[in-house]
Amino acid sequence: MVAETKQQQQHEEEQQLPPNIRYISEAQIIYNNPAYEVRELTFPDPVGKTVWSMTICKLHPSSQTRGHSNPELSEFYTFLRGEGLVMIKNMAYFAKPPMCISVNPDEWIKIINTSSSTELVFQTYLNGRYKRPDVSRKS
Repeated sequence: MVAETKQQQQHEEEQQLPPNIRYISEAQIIYNNPAYEVRELTFPDPVGKTVWSMTICKLHPSSQTRGHSNPELSEFYTFLRGEGLVMIKNMAYFAKPPMCISVNPDEWIKIINTSSSTELVFQTYLNGRYKRPDVSRKS
């Protein structure tokens, strides 16, 4: 496993890739708190505006997201590990891999990890970038 990681890092350093090809290992930490760790990876258009972004969330045992809606962004969730509940428009749904969920703009969503011992890990894909007034970003 360690050898594979070193090999991947060496391979990444050797290649000069365009901005539309990224490694997940490049995702920057946006939040790291007692409830969750969230990393974000963005994809710009030719003038530098973010047109796609991906987040990777590790929701710690017995934790939940804050819940949110985005007025202008569609979201697509893929569950990778663990299980929990997804609240969409005040309805609860059981969620676990390999489930995927599409969320329309203005739909409220909240994710709850129902396990007391296992992380709930999911990825979110967006047609833009979350507005996070509580986070200072490099770009």
